[in-house]
Amino acid sequence: MDLQGKTFRIPEGCTLCFKNGFLANGTLFGTDTKLKLLKSNCLGVTLLGNWDCETIKDSYFDAHFLSDDQIMTNINNLQSDSVKQEIVLEKPDYICSIAKNDGALLILKSNTSLILNSSISIEGNNYTSYNIIRIMGKENVSIKGGELHGDVGKHTYSLVNSSQWGHGINIHGSKNVKVSDIIITHCIGDGIAISGGKEPVIGDYSNASTNITLSNVTTRYNRRQGLSIIHASDVEVTNCVFSDTGVIEKHSPSAGIDIEPNTAAPYFQSVRNVTIKKCILERNVGYGILSNHYESNKGASSVENVLFIDCITDSQVALYTGGINFLNTSMQQLSIIAEKDPIIGSRFEGCVIAGGYGVQFYCPNSGFDVSTKIRDLVFENCDISVPSKGNLRTSNGIFWCRGKSERMRNVTVRNSRVTIPQEVTSQFNLFGTANTDIYFENSRILIPGRNFPEGFVNRKNCKIVSRNINE
Repeated sequence: MDLQGKTFRIPEGCTLCFKNGFLANGTLFGTDTKLKLLKSNCLGVTLLGNWDCETIKDSYFDAHFLSDDQIMTNINNLQSDSVKQEIVLEKPDYICSIAKNDGALLILKSNTSLILNSSISIEGNNYTSYNIIRIMGKENVSIKGGELHGDVGKHTYSLVNSSQWGHGINIHGSKNVKVSDIIITHCIGDGIAISGGKEPVIGDYSNASTNITLSNVTTRYNRRQGLSIIHASDVEVTNCVFSDTGVIEKHSPSAGIDIEPNTAAPYFQSVRNVTIKKCILERNVGYGILSNHYESNKGASSVENVLFIDCITDSQVALYTGGINFLNTSMQQLSIIAEKDPIIGSRFEGCVIAGGYGVQFYCPNSGFDVSTKIRDLVFENCDISVPSKGNLRTSNGIFWCRGKSERMRNVTVRNSRVTIPQEVTSQFNLFGTANTDIYFENSRILIPGRNFPEGFVNRKNCKIVSRNINE
């Protein structure tokens, strides 16, 4: 049936049933209309209005009459928050455009399962913000499989610092969301962003995304981050790869994972109860792992109970916030920076810190309250070293406190191994600052060719190799 470009409005409560044939060249406006017995290529029309359709397959749509963008629009229009739905995309390749700035290609409703056996690529645009898939204020949503490709390399930037919010998947203020087995590349913002709305105080999660699970996700060549966790509670990230962020085009900080609550008043957000397990973060231009926020919280914790377990990153880990712990995680370098708020109580257990400048602590000299400090940090069963060759002039010591070192207190290294290789320049020492407050217990300290600074370092039951002599 050829609708000849006309719009047909279906009476309320009817069922549109296909036994054979197809509709083409026009618009159908549903009014709580049920779709039944859909066949391949039976719909070559634009769908508007309200529909009841439990299974939505792209094979229902006739590509002779509908473009890739029109198919995506129909899928959006067929969804309903009140219907439990399964969306199946099986066409191998989609090349689509985003309709407007801050727009989205696929906007998923509640109670929706998206099975993506397709690759979706976005045409170049000049928008500052867009999402390939958006989940906003919804619940009980899952995405499994497929590939999403943004427009890095094709994007037109109006300003040098613009267009950092073009995300592959944006989960905003939503609950019970699962994303698995998907590849996300070339987004001008983040591969995945987990965020929420404004809150009156830090620690309020009324508008946060909660109960979010990511598994077997790979993000590559995105511009800003692989994954941003901005305002969320109860997040699990398992067996994921976040790589090559910023390699093609870079927008700071170009990290693999960024824990970044927005805390600029009155835009309060926070992050809690996050477990990131068995993830690989490699070749990211900025950081492997970063935690940050925009202004001082004045004692209120914006990050609580974030744990990295069995993760590997080949680049720097930089912590500007407390509330983050690491178990059996490998990293190149660790920087702990109390630039805005205290960093208190973080633990590093079974970690390998090697390949960079060791461990750096930064307590700024001015510009913030004198209470800014680092304290009560524990390194347990860790292996901490620097490379045998390379430029180590930026730190001067495997433990280095920059700024006002009296603001750093009670850092313990227990049951660990600390190593400066023999080949490292003689100017590089165990400490870069003479009054660094670190306590060593039951540890092995290998610093051949150097004196152990007995006068200002507390230690118990430590094995020290200094000047190539066992002491």
